[in-house]
Amino acid sequence: MIAEILLVTEDVQRAIARGAPVNELSDLARGTGGMKTMWQSGIEAVVRGITSLHELVDNIAAPVTT
Repeated sequence: MIAEILLVTEDVQRAIARGAPVNELSDLARGTGGMKTMWQSGIEAVVRGITSLHELVDNIAAPVTT
């Protein structure tokens, strides 16, 4: 199983309350909450030999950077 868990810190809670955009919420969650994305968790599973890169790519969308 590859999971993505969002811990709602005070900073994240305030951002949600003011209607912050998803990218801001994501940045806050990763920064102050230590959240790992499903992609990051999947890469770690590949490195540990728990799954293959093929399985990861078939099931989790790779992050898009702009």
